[in-house]
Amino acid sequence: MCLHSFTKRTDVSEFFKKFSTQITGIFFSVLFKNKKIYLMEGVIYTDGHGTKVTTQEFITGKTTYLIRGIMEARMNQIKASLLPAITLLVLGVIGFVAGFLHLFNHEEIVQFRIGEMDMTLNRIAMLLGFIFIILGLVGLVLRHKKYSVHIRTAEGEKDPVVSTRKDYVSQIVSAINTAVRQRRQPEIR
Repeated sequence: MCLHSFTKRTDVSEFFKKFSTQITGIFFSVLFKNKKIYLMEGVIYTDGHGTKVTTQEFITGKTTYLIRGIMEARMNQIKASLLPAITLLVLGVIGFVAGFLHLFNHEEIVQFRIGEMDMTLNRIAMLLGFIFIILGLVGLVLRHKKYSVHIRTAEGEKDPVVSTRKDYVSQIVSAINTAVRQRRQPEIR
């Protein structure tokens, strides 16, 4: 394409942009054929929702950590507490057994009625005990493991990202470790 065939100024600027990009690409591919080139602010990972790892920074929410300050990054598993579910199970068993053994009152005083059934204090205790047992079992089954991005810095150890998705946390940890390795390699000049 001849330069004199352009009539508009934008055509000329587009031509030079394309031409310079091609020349620059050829120059760098010849000059650095077998060497790795790292950009100063290359994005290694982003989730599009506020978590980003670049060669210089790890950004999550409103907090920014410099990669040069991170000594180690790993994934931790946070186990959900069993205490609420076990507490419900124990209270449920106590209530059910107490109602079944008629420990509350020996007189059949009707507290209220559900349909044709007279609800005495013992029956209420059995019903609540049964409900607590079911809730405790559901709590045991549905407890989720949580995973965290655990980083060690000069300021101490922190868990800036916590999620139930193991793959999400693993990708962030991998990106941070990649950035830390790149930071420790000597720069190409």
